[in-house]
Amino acid sequence: MLMVMGYYRGRFRQPLEAAHDLGANQGMTLDQLGNYINKNLAEVETVIESSFNKEKELILIKKPINYISHKSPAGTIIAQNPAPGTPLGDKTLFLELTVSKGQVQTEFTVGEYAGKDFYTVIGELQNTNILLVFVVATNPGAGKPGSVISQNIEPGSTVEAGAILILEMIKPTDVPEGKVFGLYTYNIPEVASPVLIKIEAELLGRRTTLLSQERYGGKLALPYILDRETEIIITIAGEEKQPEKVSAY
Repeated sequence: MLMVMGYYRGRFRQPLEAAHDLGANQGMTLDQLGNYINKNLAEVETVIESSFNKEKELILIKKPINYISHKSPAGTIIAQNPAPGTPLGDKTLFLELTVSKGQVQTEFTVGEYAGKDFYTVIGELQNTNILLVFVVATNPGAGKPGSVISQNIEPGSTVEAGAILILEMIKPTDVPEGKVFGLYTYNIPEVASPVLIKIEAELLGRRTTLLSQERYGGKLALPYILDRETEIIITIAGEEKQPEKVSAY
């Protein structure tokens, strides 16, 4: 769902940060994006819903909103894209917000992943801050193609957020015709607190999420089986990077 800010009878409404005092700002025009950082998301949404006419879409707030663990109180907007001051025009501006969900778990118990297929393992680890690094076995030996055969951290171990979990897997052999098995790699810049990392596969204008995870910086290596014409896009803390076409491993 997308939330709308609009204008009324040809005149832009007041910027959001001034909208709390509606009576004093009815005549204010809006020609650039306001600064929503450090504001409470619930209050911002209430102001938009109650104060802005929706006859024409001027700004759209993307949903779902990016939530990450952060020292700021839960619900605080900590980043926005585009930046404050971005000019507004006739074309709809899409605004992506990153919002704090407060301090979260800092230690995790590592599970046992050997014998599981890589899709299952990715699903189980998405809700941790553990850095996933898959490697393809050069001499796999026994094991089912597409499954994990070893891990560098013993099952049952307690690790801190940001730990690197290296998962050795066997290359799949039953890849459907027209698709490829590949390993998407990216070096994420080091950050002081975890940020939301989203990896999506885009084909014919439609996107599918491969991974959505809060994590610190460091190497990422994620396996996939996708159509040959697919592009992979990574978004880091709301900033979308250059798409990369899939390639066979």
